[in-house]
Amino acid sequence: MLRAVCLSFAVLATLWLQPVAASAQGRMIAIIAAATDDASIGTSVQTNVDNVKLLLWQVKHIAGIDVDEFDAVGVDFNCAHITRILSGVPDENGHRLAVTPSDTLLFYYAGHGYRTEPANHDKFPLLWCSEFERNGGTQDLSLSGAMARMAKLNPRLVIGIADACNSLLPQGPSKGVAVPTAKTLQSLFLHYRGSAAFSASSPGEYAWYITANAGGGGGLFTNKLLDDIDGNKATWAAVAADVIVPIVVTAPEGNQVQTPQFDDFRGIPARALTALGN
Repeated sequence: MLRAVCLSFAVLATLWLQPVAASAQGRMIAIIAAATDDASIGTSVQTNVDNVKLLLWQVKHIAGIDVDEFDAVGVDFNCAHITRILSGVPDENGHRLAVTPSDTLLFYYAGHGYRTEPANHDKFPLLWCSEFERNGGTQDLSLSGAMARMAKLNPRLVIGIADACNSLLPQGPSKGVAVPTAKTLQSLFLHYRGSAAFSASSPGEYAWYITANAGGGGGLFTNKLLDDIDGNKATWAAVAADVIVPIVVTAPEGNQVQTPQFDDFRGIPARALTALGN
């Protein structure tokens, strides 16, 4: 069955406008924060995590880009742990976030999300991770706040993704078997600077997941985005043109629509999404 989870897939890519040689490759540094232990959506969230980890494998083994991964998953999924990773606090093995100006920084969140006010201030969701704190006291993160933290680390490219609802509080596409080419992965993750934002749902809407007994699993928006990459859409404009098409969901409550959003920040010169030379 399909389940609405207070989840909204937002992708923010923060890159800088100064021209650089595309050959200054750097690494892919991935932070995965996912509520795989959640009683209602954990199984489907795990499907998303598996699919994103497959993308990282492809980035490393097909595109030849070194990958460094940090996980806040399962029992380690909570706001405090995510914040420690973003703050560069070493784990018990001394592994810590260390970013250079040539690196790509990927933040992927799958879990519940919400908003407490209309979209006139921030159209991206709050990330509901404080409920999983053992000792409490940590406030939920915002996607925009997480992106601001990452931008301060001065990577070449930051991509932030939150598959979470964006709703106010007071059978869809599935992951395929296609494989992206090295050229596609290098184009998307090495040859851009600027900012880009995608969101699975517009303010006030739910984002929908396929529960395990419906087959396939995963979030409709995550599946659609990754299918586009696997299908070798090699520019963010091409990806955006497809993923912002409204998704109509047949649910027990009646037909529902989730309307993805995209912003390339072209009105802000210092953040505008810009393709570099190949």
